[in-house]
Amino acid sequence: MFLRITIMCFICSAFVLCQVPDNIQRYRDDDKGSFSNRQQGILVGNRINTLFYNDGIVGKWDFTPTCEWPVGSGHNNLSEYTFVATAEITAPDNSQIIHPVETAYSEQYNYDPVTSLPNGFEPIAGYSSANTVAASNDKLTWPSQWPAALGLSLDYNGHWYGYFGKDSFNAAQEIYYVMDDSQDRTFDRSPYGFSPDSTDFTRRGLGLRVEVRGFQWNDSLREDIIFFIYSVWNISDFDYDKMVLGLFFEPGVGGANTTMPGNETGIDSANGLVYSWAPSGIGNPGNWKTGYFGIGVLSTSLGTNTKPGLSMVSAYVNSKGPGSLWPKNNDVMWADMTGGIDTTVRNDYLHNNVIGSGPFLFKRWTNTEFASAIIMGNDLNDVLKKKIIAQAIYNNNLIIPDSLVSDVAKENNLVKGFELKQNYPNPFNPSTTISYSIAKTNIVTIKVYDVLGKEVATLVNEEKQPGSYDVNFNASKLTSGVYLYRLQAGSFSETKKFILLK
Repeated sequence: MFLRITIMCFICSAFVLCQVPDNIQRYRDDDKGSFSNRQQGILVGNRINTLFYNDGIVGKWDFTPTCEWPVGSGHNNLSEYTFVATAEITAPDNSQIIHPVETAYSEQYNYDPVTSLPNGFEPIAGYSSANTVAASNDKLTWPSQWPAALGLSLDYNGHWYGYFGKDSFNAAQEIYYVMDDSQDRTFDRSPYGFSPDSTDFTRRGLGLRVEVRGFQWNDSLREDIIFFIYSVWNISDFDYDKMVLGLFFEPGVGGANTTMPGNETGIDSANGLVYSWAPSGIGNPGNWKTGYFGIGVLSTSLGTNTKPGLSMVSAYVNSKGPGSLWPKNNDVMWADMTGGIDTTVRNDYLHNNVIGSGPFLFKRWTNTEFASAIIMGNDLNDVLKKKIIAQAIYNNNLIIPDSLVSDVAKENNLVKGFELKQNYPNPFNPSTTISYSIAKTNIVTIKVYDVLGKEVATLVNEEKQPGSYDVNFNASKLTSGVYLYRLQAGSFSETKKFILLK
C-alpha cells in the first residue's frame, strides 16, 4: 500500500504534490483572478489623493486625480504606477528561455489572441463589497464574509481584516485586495507549454498570488507618503531560481499639460529612491508651482536568505516581441528589471521608470514581501528626507520608532500660535481629517454643529500639550449637508465650514 501511494504521488507530480501545505491548498482553491473583478478606489487618507485599482495600478493616465498633492489642489503628479513580477524559466515544449512578465500596466501587457483579455495580474473576487475596493475607513466596502483562503476565524466576518489585527485602525486609511496571474496565457500554449500547477491546468502565468495593502497616515511625519506592501506567494509547483519583483511607473509632475520639456527623472541608488520633477517648475492648467514625486523602495531582503541588489532603470520601454503583439515586452522588461542601476537623467515627457529587486531564489509554496512608498515633497531634499523617514517606519513594522517620536516632539514644541485648518478632503464621505495647532497647554474641545447650531458630535475634549494634531471625523450617521466645526482652546476660538456629500 505504501509503495502504491508513493507511486501515485510521483505520477501526480514530480514534486510530490500530495504534501501541499494547507495554506497553499486554500490559496489554490480560492477563486481565480478575473478581468471582471476590477474595481476602482480612492486613497485620500492624508495630503495625497489618488485613484487606484485592485489589479495593482495606482493612478490613471488622464490625471483625475492621480497623485494629487496637496489634496484638493487639482495638482497631479503621476501618470500611472504598478507592481511587476517576472522570472526566468525554461519552456517545457521547446526548451526556450522565457521571461513571463506579470503586471497590469496598460503599455506592458498583451491581449490574448483567443479571449481578447489582457494577460497579467487580475483581482480575485470576495475581498471587497460589490462597489469598490475594501478600505478600513468605510465599512460598506468590506465583504460580509472573508474568503476561506485566508484561514480566518468566523468572528472576523463583518469586521476589518487589518494589517495590525482585527478592527485595528492604526492608519487613517488602509486598503486591501488580492490578485493573481492565473489568466496569463502568454506561455501556456504552443510552442511553450508552461503551466505552473500540474493539478490545475486552468491556472496559468507563474502561479503567483499577491496580497496588497496600502497605508496612509495624516500625522506630520507621514502626511505626504503612501506605503504599499505586496505580500507575494509562490503557489506553483516550481522553485524559481531567478525571480524579480519591482515597479513600473510613468511620472507626470505638473499634470497632463506640464510646460515643456516635461519631466526629468533621477536616481539615488544609495537611498533606494527614484524621483521626478518638472524642470520648468510650472504645472498646467493654472501655472502652479510643482514639487517632486518620488518612489522609495523599502524592502531590504527577498526570498529565502537572500539580499538581492537593487536594479533601477529609467528608460522608455515600449518594444514588442518579435513580429507581433504577442508576447509583448517580456524580454525587454526582463532586461531592464535585471540590468543594474542606470543613473542617466531622462528629460523627455514620455519616459517610464523600471525598478527591480534583482534576481533571487523564490522557492515553491513560500512567501516574500516587496514594499514601496509614493512620496511627495517640495524639492529633492524634502523627498529624500521623507524616504529616510519611511524606511525607518517600515523597518519598525510600520510603527514610528522612538527616535522619530522625539523628533516630532521637538518639532511640535516650535508651534508659535493657535490654528484650525480646513478639513481634508472637503467635501467628504463619510470621513474627513481636521488638523489644528496648540501654542500652549490648554483644555481643547472640537465640536461639530449643524447649520442650525445644534451640536452633533464632540471630537476632542481633553488637555493638550503644545503641538500639531489631527483628528478624524466619521459622519456615516449624518445626512448630507453643510456643517460647522469649532476649536476652543482657552480664549482662542475658531470655526470653519465643511460639506458632507453622500
